Amino acid sequence: MTRWLYAASKALASEGNTLSLACESGFIWRSFYNAKGAPIACVKDVRPGDEMVLGYRSEGSVRLIGRFRVGQPDKPISASPAFGEIPAIWVDEFRRQGYTDDPKLGALVGIFVEECEPVTGTLPYRNQNSLSRIASNAQPSAVSPGRGPAPIVRNVRLLPPPAPPARPVAVAAERPQNAGTRDGVHVGIDVGGRREKGFDLCITEWAGGTLRTVSWKRLPHRTPLPPTSALRAFVCSGDLEGIAAATEISASATAAAIWSEIREMGAVGVHIDSPSAFSRNRLGHGRLCEKRSLTGVSFQSTPSVACGKEHGGDWGWLLYGMIAFSACLHRGQLTKADWATDLKRGTFTRFDASGLALRECFPTATISVLRSQKREADIERLLGRLTILPELQAVLEYLRYGVKGVKRPGSGLYDRADAFVAALGAL
Repeated sequence: MTRWLYAASKALASEGNTLSLACESGFIWRSFYNAKGAPIACVKDVRPGDEMVLGYRSEGSVRLIGRFRVGQPDKPISASPAFGEIPAIWVDEFRRQGYTDDPKLGALVGIFVEECEPVTGTLPYRNQNSLSRIASNAQPSAVSPGRGPAPIVRNVRLLPPPAPPARPVAVAAERPQNAGTRDGVHVGIDVGGRREKGFDLCITEWAGGTLRTVSWKRLPHRTPLPPTSALRAFVCSGDLEGIAAATEISASATAAAIWSEIREMGAVGVHIDSPSAFSRNRLGHGRLCEKRSLTGVSFQSTPSVACGKEHGGDWGWLLYGMIAFSACLHRGQLTKADWATDLKRGTFTRFDASGLALRECFPTATISVLRSQKREADIERLLGRLTILPELQAVLEYLRYGVKGVKRPGSGLYDRADAFVAALGAL
């Protein structure tokens, strides 16, 4: 993996608009070719999986504003797997900010990015190119590599900022419950979009607020959803009936499979690392809780069905999470009509009468709040003898160094660790 710096300038979009465009469209504008038809410096070396730090340059330094993971667009240009044409629905906005077509390709293109994380910090900058590698010895506080202090995150204005909740929370919403509902089996679910990844289920059993047993099970997606590219237009136009029709077969089969597992476990609580519904934000993608800034937390904006713009990220895994919520609501019997209704109305607020505690849980947010409250020692005591398990060792490492300083993408160990952190919602 290569770490890159993209140093934008005030010649085009403002700092706030630069970050907003990247977060909302999924693209950082960058022509691939220069006026002579040759590739611009560094562009050929950018690859999916790289880290892209976005900054705003001024007077010999770059003020950092965001960090992303480079992804692969639906239709990459022939010369690069990381560059693609900016979606048609975003073209007018990019042009309004002063961005121009690639001189050889004759279209607006850019680097496809995902998993936005607002950051602060500065780097010295003497380079003439907007795109450059971050030197191995460069260690600004916001992006220092390896284990160490978590990134410093600030509030970022995103078209425009909604009023923040009164207090930081590690879950998007929850209903009151008495202490008795904490006992029993609680299942944490880490959701993946890849067929072989599927759902990672962490099965925890609690008694008197103490963890008694923990185990894991992976449930691959036997009937995959259509690719995200086939669903973008439905979300952009708010066609929830169209989404239901396009995903009905997968949703029904997946709901039956995951509920069968949850039922056999005798779960009294299910805690899912995923939104339970699409966003209804009319100003852009993302929900209120995803506009928060928490140290070390990367919130992926949930696609909105009300803003009339395509979401540029790969968000198929979010839809699998929504299916998991519907599976619990309908006890695995998910019809096309039920699925369409759930997409329209959402599912979370309809669980109060179901007898099943069910929550949206975001492990990085949970870890951030626990770290800010200095609860590391409390969690270690809670785990007791089970700390010998590598997954729980990883959780303790999260608490010591932050998720960004520990987690390695693509490792099943951290998928299982995240599923356990989701299960901490039982407390």
